[in-house]
Amino acid sequence: MSTPRTVADAHLPRIPTSIFNAPSQRLLALSALTALQAYKLSISLSLWSTQSSTRLLDSEIALYRWSLIDLSAILLIWWLRIPRLRFHKSVWVAAAAAFFAFDWFLLGSWKLPVTQLSTLIIPSSLLNAFTFYKTPQEHSVRLKDVIGNRDSHLRGEHTVRVGGFSTAKLNPTTQSFCVPIAPTNPIALPILFNNTDPLVLAYSVTPLNHDGSLAEESQVEIQGRELEKSRLGYADDDDDFFDPNHDLYSPHDELALLPRGPGVSAPPRLQKTQNIRYIPLNPSSLPPPPFIVRLKHVVDKSSELDARLARTEAVVVECPSAGFASDQPTQPNHGDRCVGDKVGLQLGVRSAGGASVGWISRGPEGSDLRKLDNIGSTAYTTSAAHARAVSTTTSIPINVTLDRAGAYSLELASLADFFANEPYPSLYESGLQHASSSVHYNSHPRPVVQFAGCTAEQPVRLLEGEKASAELSVSVGGISPAEGGVDVSVTYFDNPDLQHSGASTPLSVHIPAGHTHAALRVTRPGYYKMEEVRGEYCIGATHLPDVCGVQTTPRPTLNMDIRTIEDCSGEVGIRAQMALTGAAPFTLAYLVEFAGEAKRVEKRIHASRDELSLTPEREGEYKYTFLALSDANYRDIALGERGEGITATQVVHPLAGASFAEPSTKRTVWSCESGTIDVQVEFTGSGPWTLEYQTSGTSASSIAAPTAFSEKDIHNRRHTLAVPIPADIDRLGGQFRVSLAGVEDSRRCRKALAQDYTVVVQRVKPTARLSGATSATVRDGESAYIPVRVTGDPPWVVGYEHGGQAHTVTTHSRQTDLVVDSEGLYRLTEVRDAHCPGTVVTGEDSFALDFIPRPSLSLGTQTQTQEQKRKHHHTLPPVCTYDDSAVSLAISGEPPFEVVYEHTHSGARVDERIASVRQNPLVSLDTAVAGTHVYRFAGVGDANYALAGSGSAQVQVEQVVVERPYAQFAHTPRASYCLGDVLAPREHATHPTHTPLIELHGTAPWVLDLEVVEEGGAHARRVSVRDIREPLWALDLSPLRLLAFGAHRISIVGVHDASACVADGGEESSAHRRSTLIDVAESATVVPRARAEDVCVGDSMDFQLGGSAPWVVRYEWDGVTNTVKSRSALFSRVAEEEGRFAITEVSHHSQRCPSAVDIRRSVHPLPAASVSEGDTYIEDIREGDQAEIRFSFTGTPPFTFTYERRENIQRGRSHELGRVLERHTVTDIMEHEHSIYSSLEGTYVVSFIQDSYCRYPKDTLYRT
Repeated sequence: MSTPRTVADAHLPRIPTSIFNAPSQRLLALSALTALQAYKLSISLSLWSTQSSTRLLDSEIALYRWSLIDLSAILLIWWLRIPRLRFHKSVWVAAAAAFFAFDWFLLGSWKLPVTQLSTLIIPSSLLNAFTFYKTPQEHSVRLKDVIGNRDSHLRGEHTVRVGGFSTAKLNPTTQSFCVPIAPTNPIALPILFNNTDPLVLAYSVTPLNHDGSLAEESQVEIQGRELEKSRLGYADDDDDFFDPNHDLYSPHDELALLPRGPGVSAPPRLQKTQNIRYIPLNPSSLPPPPFIVRLKHVVDKSSELDARLARTEAVVVECPSAGFASDQPTQPNHGDRCVGDKVGLQLGVRSAGGASVGWISRGPEGSDLRKLDNIGSTAYTTSAAHARAVSTTTSIPINVTLDRAGAYSLELASLADFFANEPYPSLYESGLQHASSSVHYNSHPRPVVQFAGCTAEQPVRLLEGEKASAELSVSVGGISPAEGGVDVSVTYFDNPDLQHSGASTPLSVHIPAGHTHAALRVTRPGYYKMEEVRGEYCIGATHLPDVCGVQTTPRPTLNMDIRTIEDCSGEVGIRAQMALTGAAPFTLAYLVEFAGEAKRVEKRIHASRDELSLTPEREGEYKYTFLALSDANYRDIALGERGEGITATQVVHPLAGASFAEPSTKRTVWSCESGTIDVQVEFTGSGPWTLEYQTSGTSASSIAAPTAFSEKDIHNRRHTLAVPIPADIDRLGGQFRVSLAGVEDSRRCRKALAQDYTVVVQRVKPTARLSGATSATVRDGESAYIPVRVTGDPPWVVGYEHGGQAHTVTTHSRQTDLVVDSEGLYRLTEVRDAHCPGTVVTGEDSFALDFIPRPSLSLGTQTQTQEQKRKHHHTLPPVCTYDDSAVSLAISGEPPFEVVYEHTHSGARVDERIASVRQNPLVSLDTAVAGTHVYRFAGVGDANYALAGSGSAQVQVEQVVVERPYAQFAHTPRASYCLGDVLAPREHATHPTHTPLIELHGTAPWVLDLEVVEEGGAHARRVSVRDIREPLWALDLSPLRLLAFGAHRISIVGVHDASACVADGGEESSAHRRSTLIDVAESATVVPRARAEDVCVGDSMDFQLGGSAPWVVRYEWDGVTNTVKSRSALFSRVAEEEGRFAITEVSHHSQRCPSAVDIRRSVHPLPAASVSEGDTYIEDIREGDQAEIRFSFTGTPPFTFTYERRENIQRGRSHELGRVLERHTVTDIMEHEHSIYSSLEGTYVVSFIQDSYCRYPKDTLYRT
């Protein structure tokens, strides 16, 4: 729910004062308005200082733009309702009017010397900041960027300071220092000098005993060159040397000037007369730490007097060190361990006065920072002043438990002694053997193995035989592939109690890295137990099941009882009773040999007892050999005493048998004409055979009693019986059955049979005839339907003839239609039903089919043609454009007609369509476009046939349309010529297309009539040009010359070509192109505004251009040619670097009417002067001495320069200088260096420099 606004809310500021207070809102609004007006003022000054022909137009546009911007700014301030900026509406209107008047004053089109007035009102520095100039390299620069600032021309300063007394203080920060036990690099201690340049320096070194007492002192003196060579560096009033990260410290120094690290405060800034030097200590002459260094004697070089010494000393102790070492010397500090291992370490610390040690412990669970303080501080019991400067060694035990797999490490993080010294640079010499600053261990998981798929209760099966073996699967877990392989030791036992009954060799299994299983191949039954597991890094463990049993499986056996099977004819086969042992299912392989052929047979047996009966059908001697037996464990176990198999032999006399050859599903046959039926019978047993059979009726016949038949002396195993058809069925048709009753072989063994064969006798034959009309007429392409009627049993096959070719169709209906699509006579020839062939009804077997004629197209006799290239191709006489032309067509068929044709011209194709009720229609031809026109009439339709185009044209007509001549000027840029030029194409023109071009249409050659008239003049010159053969003709009216300035109009008066067609006026849209304008201009000129050929960097090179704008100026800068366009008559360039400038040519726009000139300027660089080689040099002298101040110059002699001596001040900014104490000018200096000598204190700088050509600053002569 929104809160309703009150009247008081309408007077509140738009921006709440709680967010942005009222004074800040007023300051921001007025600042933005002031900045906007300043930017507008700079734009107006830049606009009025430009000598452009479009300046007035640009100023008017700017006036409208800035008036709208000022009005928007006033409305925005009024809308914000800023406190104390809310006025009456009349005040806002007056403010808007005042801004509009100010805009008109700055940007209005009135004429006043604004440029001169702006120079008086606006500072030149502000004008230069917003004024840009063009350089010979054609980019814009500001003048101050070209000339540069003071530091680029007047560089350096020399400060002279006069000093007082000299003092020296060793170790000004009263800090302690540390060195290693055996230093190798030079060591330096700081000394603070005041007004002193040491000539002789002496210091003492006092070692400390183990109890902290002082030992014998030794003294060293350095002087002369040795002192200068040993000086490492110094600093004056700059305090950078107190920065521990300053470049003064070499990364190889073993002693720091000052202690490093957080918490160390630097001393105050040095005074003007102070500096730092260092005592060079030779490591070969130093005693082992700790020791004390004291300053003994210093002689100043300038006064040769002793400097006053402060009572300070420097205590140098041994740098602290620490390291980790294993508590077992045989184990390294780094390496591989296993989960659960405990690592014992010793942290050795050597320090002076006690130490604070921190280290980082990292493991798989993260990292932990640990710290111990006051290590070794209890070892100091003496009260000597420097007792704590003596180093002691302390060892601290540290235990690490590796309870998880992963990386473990301990690394020293911090180390500091009692004096806050840290190891430098990182020296961890703890005094322990094999100690290091960090230790790293990799904790590896322990592998776990077990048997897979095997236990003591569920043993693995082992087959019998010398080469039999079993595979035991061993699985491993708990490790990754990166942990390497695993070796497992397995022990064999021959009893389930796992008791050793004798010596046995352990077995080993290797599981490669990255694998989870391995196979152990064994050859003895018993029990196998995992004893030892060893990985690449750790000893592993076993999980249940860790015992695997192996049991021997016996071979399968076969007990076979073979007996013969007998019949009246003798033995007809064998019967084998089998008893088997082993693991079902069994496979029995046996061999059957007969008549020199052998056949291997395999029988699948699923029980331990089975019976096999073998009764061959052919007579002869058979041999049965039972070869091998297989079960679920063994394959092809040979049978028999010697593995040769079990053999049984017998002579078989099979029983006689007979059966129909056809399968039982096909024992039905149809008879159509014959009095007998042929039946195929197959016999088994020993021949010859005697067959008994009979015929009997069925439920569909009238035969009452069966008739028996017998056929003897049958020798072939496949025999054809000729069975007579019963008389009644043979006459009337019907069904009867043929049955086999019995068969007798050569041994007079008879076998009763019971097989039937059904015979269907059909005496009514199928017929076929045509029904309905005997003829029909259809359109070409349509199909006709011929009705056919048939009798009999489906399906029927009907044969017919058409055009001398025979065809057949299959139908399942008694009333069907023949679908045909070719004209001609169709005649039925045959018919056959499902069982018997039939007859065609005479007189009803023929049908005639005719087609309606298609329409045709040809050229009418009224059309006159020139020639006929080939059949149906006609050529018409040529015509001129827009003349009438038509062709007459002759069409046969039934109206109305429709004709389609294709019109091709100049590669374009158009499909056309016409309709007509006349058989001789007239087709109009296209004459609007010149060229060859081809008309292909490809399709015609009438009342019977729809319009359909064919692949080739039925009639093709070709006609040439001749174009009427006409001419027009092509679209080209407006051409420009110079006064006195011949009106002809110019070979030297930069843009040849600027020559007027005329497009000619028609048949070459052409005759062209042209007229040249000066724009606004009454005099016209007419020229006739003949024999023009190019359709695009460049205007060439030579020797006609252009003798007047200004524009000229060239018009096309008439045109004729080689055809007989009358000239056309051309398209109305191109009527304006029958004339064109050309410009005739005078030559351009350029004149320099100044005569001086030598100019300086930053000077403006001004030139006045003559002629008509715009101009094209070609000039060279250091050998590089540039061509620029100028719309202003004032051409200016500001040189930003040394070089040579030359204007070589000036022309009007498009480089027409050029004028060759040779105006040259040499640009010289601005001179420069520097004090003390451009650096800030500070020199301290004693009272009465003189300082040499050196000046260096760059430029062309002779030089004139002005230098100043300024007051020495404490600077807040780098360019801040004191007040001027004196100023001097020196002239006619021919050398590039000059020196002066002064004993006055102050800062010496150069304020002016001038050489033979230029000076800096440019607006200064020279001062005295």
